[in-house]
Amino acid sequence: MMSDQASSNTSVDLATITTVVSSLQRVVADFYGPQCTQTLLTSQTGKAVVTSDGFSILQALQPDHPVAQVVFKALKRYHSVTLDGCKTFLIYLANFLVHLQEEINLGKFYHNGTNVSSSKHDLEKQGTICARKYVRQMKQNVLPILFDKLRLNSDTLANKMLKEMDMTDVLKHILQTSLMPHYNPKLCDHFADLLISILPNECWDKSFAQIMQFLVDNFFDINIKVPGTPYGECSQVDPFLLNRDFALRCDNLLSLSQVSMVILKGNIDGGDLEEESQECFLVKQTGQMINYIHHRRKVVERFAHTCASKQIDLIICTQAIPGYVIDVFRQRNISVIANVAEKDADLLEILTGKLPFSNVSDGIEIQNVIHLTGICELIVGGKKYVQLKVSNISYPVKHLIVCAPTIGLCDQLAVALQKALNSVGMCYVQGVIQGVKNNDKNFTENHDTEELDKDLEKDLEESDCLSKSFKQENVDPNVKIVESSVTDLSEMFANLGIPSTGQNDKLCIVEGGGSFEILVMKVLHDLYDSCTDSNLSLMCKILERTMISLVKKLFQNTSCCRSQSQSTRGFIEVKTVLDEKVSCGKLWGLNRRGMPCNMSDKGIIEPLMCKIHMLYCVLNLAEQLLGIDEIVSVRKIENEEAV
Repeated sequence: MMSDQASSNTSVDLATITTVVSSLQRVVADFYGPQCTQTLLTSQTGKAVVTSDGFSILQALQPDHPVAQVVFKALKRYHSVTLDGCKTFLIYLANFLVHLQEEINLGKFYHNGTNVSSSKHDLEKQGTICARKYVRQMKQNVLPILFDKLRLNSDTLANKMLKEMDMTDVLKHILQTSLMPHYNPKLCDHFADLLISILPNECWDKSFAQIMQFLVDNFFDINIKVPGTPYGECSQVDPFLLNRDFALRCDNLLSLSQVSMVILKGNIDGGDLEEESQECFLVKQTGQMINYIHHRRKVVERFAHTCASKQIDLIICTQAIPGYVIDVFRQRNISVIANVAEKDADLLEILTGKLPFSNVSDGIEIQNVIHLTGICELIVGGKKYVQLKVSNISYPVKHLIVCAPTIGLCDQLAVALQKALNSVGMCYVQGVIQGVKNNDKNFTENHDTEELDKDLEKDLEESDCLSKSFKQENVDPNVKIVESSVTDLSEMFANLGIPSTGQNDKLCIVEGGGSFEILVMKVLHDLYDSCTDSNLSLMCKILERTMISLVKKLFQNTSCCRSQSQSTRGFIEVKTVLDEKVSCGKLWGLNRRGMPCNMSDKGIIEPLMCKIHMLYCVLNLAEQLLGIDEIVSVRKIENEEAV
């Protein structure tokens, strides 16, 4: 048999890309907002999950179209950082491409003042290449200015809220805002109090962000799901819980106030980790098996003697233990917990800073011994747990008892709680922007449209020329063009040339309910009025219309308008009120009923970093999609070769 490859090429235009992205957006758009509906997902095995999480819904779709796969991979990278905002991401992207295509179809985005293309196809192609260039210009010149304005609003909002309430109340509002789309206000308040109880409350210093990151990364290892119980029974327990019973528990263990413990990541009798539990030996000489068993027992006895000499009271082993080992350790009054999960052993290692050992022949040093203030047995959700009361842990974590009527709802609640915790951590991310360094020269002095035109004519896809076309703003020209795969926030700000404070104790927040989009619209409106480059000004208008589209969708999903005409009229009235407020220096948004209100007074606040990162990634992905003009499909062909 010979294996050959066959390929087929399919042209892709902007209309196809826009159609695919819009289709993905329509799947999740109706679930956007604080009163979003739930979706029932069923797997091939019959498991049912009820969720309103955009990423979970899109992941279940498994799109086959190559463009859809590109979008989903970019969305997955974005989600790995923020854990939220997938629906907003798609609404941004779809509306941006729709408005961009409308302008290109009108003959806009041309490099020499007039688009003289002979055909509609050439007009669209040249316009798409030029538009891609100006999406890149948006990232380089517009976003730093936009981020600086957002930072000033964030500082004002944070100072205002911290004057009115303490930090704990501010964080509770952030948690409630994140949980609001998934649960009613009463449950949101209960879950927010629950999450506040597991947060460190001694101080809000620069280590707080590190603790939050640890909680988010290990969230599913520290929560315990209890299906078949109401939401109101969710609670928290001090660490550390092991879902294992004792293989050997000495009589006095639970009464000890000081317990010394070690972790063994290996076989307790010195056997090879690769050996199966049911071992088979070929015995060639009489007594060979007996000698082998005696050897392993001696290894266990030496290890037990070492533990006794170091006053070890408890051994946690990740492997199963033979029956004869129990007698050896019972004689020395040493308890054993076997078959502990590797992830639990790893988490204990991180929390205590103590090193496990994998070979019983190794000596027990001080860095291997974990000190406990006591041990007790608990029943959680009908399952038996052993609670290890660690005296000194690196991260002040607690176990969450996640209760819900079904296991699917437990999974959904766990995802929502993790997103809420991550939203708090994003408010303290180390990449908090400090502002944009201003240049001494005016922003409009160095802009040369003729040079940009020549560069576009020479190579419409690659250019090193930076457009500087705003009259009142200054931007660092040494800005790197970043790839769409960037997901790390600090890396994003570094590539944009925006310095960070390097501190985590500064809140970086923004009002919710569409307030971020309203503020971006106001800044963009001021920018394109002062822009001297028609294409860059048009790109600002497209991004402004994208922001309007999201606010309109939020209004449609929250208002009580029954018809399309009522919804249109209602949104015009609402937008007029929002525009009047922002012109007076007040930033308002939409509440749960689609009515304008002061969101900061309602306690609806979100991490600004999530919004900034989303906008940046959307433009990155749009630039990448605009560069796709052909899909190459490759498949293998099996041919039988004649003998």
